[in-house]
Amino acid sequence: MSILACGGDHWTGLTERGGLLVRGENSEGQLGIGTRNSKWHPTVLGGIGTVVGDEVGEVVGGVNALALLAATKAQAAALPRGVLAHPFDDKAAMVSAGEEHTMCVTDGGVVYAWGSNHQGQLGVNNTTQQAQALGVLMHRSTAPLRWSEHLCNRSPARMVACGDYHTLVLTQAGEVFACGRGRHGETGNSLLPDIVRFPERVPGLHAMALVAAGDMFSGAVGVDGQVWMWGNCRHGRLGYPPAMPQTRTAPDPKSLGLAAFGSSPVVLLNLRTNRAAAVTEMGELWAWGNNTCGKLGLGDDTLRVIPTLVTDGKMPTWGGSQVYMGCCGFQHQLVLTEDGAVWTCGEGTFGALGLSDLLDRWVPTRIMPAAFGGAKIVCVAGGSDISFAVTAQGILYIWGTDSFAAGMLRPAPLALPSPVEGSLVPGGHVGQSCNLSRRHKLSFCMGAHPRLGAPPPLPHELPQSGAPHRDLQDEMLEAILVHCVRLDGDYANMGNGLLHLLAVRVREN
Repeated sequence: MSILACGGDHWTGLTERGGLLVRGENSEGQLGIGTRNSKWHPTVLGGIGTVVGDEVGEVVGGVNALALLAATKAQAAALPRGVLAHPFDDKAAMVSAGEEHTMCVTDGGVVYAWGSNHQGQLGVNNTTQQAQALGVLMHRSTAPLRWSEHLCNRSPARMVACGDYHTLVLTQAGEVFACGRGRHGETGNSLLPDIVRFPERVPGLHAMALVAAGDMFSGAVGVDGQVWMWGNCRHGRLGYPPAMPQTRTAPDPKSLGLAAFGSSPVVLLNLRTNRAAAVTEMGELWAWGNNTCGKLGLGDDTLRVIPTLVTDGKMPTWGGSQVYMGCCGFQHQLVLTEDGAVWTCGEGTFGALGLSDLLDRWVPTRIMPAAFGGAKIVCVAGGSDISFAVTAQGILYIWGTDSFAAGMLRPAPLALPSPVEGSLVPGGHVGQSCNLSRRHKLSFCMGAHPRLGAPPPLPHELPQSGAPHRDLQDEMLEAILVHCVRLDGDYANMGNGLLHLLAVRVREN
């Protein structure tokens, strides 16, 4: 997940200025705030950028949030020592959360990790010379730790994915590295020990574009749109066809093939406990794995061992729109369509479906637009019994059962989406997208609003793949995305200008 991530009992969201909002359980330091005290209210962690009209007292998060008042890194560095604790050397570009750990990647491709390290999931250890000399294992970090540039073959990171107790990192070279618990094959290498303390390359994977991590399994998507899966095989979570050898674990990545998804390349993969969801270039949603409570959205509760096409059971499917994002919660699923609508299915007992009642749904059912004030939704995320959505204006909505809502172990379910009041600093809206490759970036869930880095539709004059001037197309589109993923100023307008220039250049040639 890129701008919103749900862990076991904590969540984090990315702000436009590249900081994080963190909230929830913090017994292992998974919030990264320097303590192990849980937070009932969202706290700001890092971020650089001017907040017009802000007062220090208005900024949620205390002294750490003063980073948001600095217009530049130099100004941030000039703030009094002990007042500012800015954890990152650049804006955060994407974030991911595991059961008890959190990771982020900055615009510069640097990985930061914090929280539990009992299974080696942080990918770092012995951070001091004294600890190294004593051979002391680091069990946790309550503050973000910067990965050394020597890791991952010295290649900057593009994306990070946190499973429950393991971590995957995709580098800009297209290679995948894994660390953490590997006894179920989730680290992708049968020659590695049960606990991998430093990131090790997953063999056999080249030119990857996306990575995803679940409870005891992992996945990746190649630039060609093929899905690769490995790890624990139970509940059909790997999507392997019956013709493949059925073992308890499959530590070596295997491709499911394009035919498994109707011959359409996959552009988004999401894994959760016992199941997976994938979105193709055609805007279709495919799901497989455990299906209790009908959470795959297939109209029954029968397990699926191979990818199966999901529809809402109506004509036209999804109200005539296409799927942008399929997101797995613990016992429910959220679907975001191109028109900004949110559909949910699965267990409704704890209100996570947002449909005003506590009933289960075995097929995707749309949350009425009025629940979000008529706003277009651009991102969704699902936790244990809770769901989130972000509007095109960067407003965060929440529904379901939030164990940290009022300090109660099991508060009353919130059966309808509700905006998170008072959690976002003025101007500090949620909304920054992951630094993905051009092809997947254009198809990712950020395609709904220029503020979130989405370029406008490509002009018809663009050459098709393999046609003359493709180098020009690639070069210009990469330049557009470099600008568009930085969400302040007029970068979206700059993207418009570049696209116009591209169309003119193509016609001239």
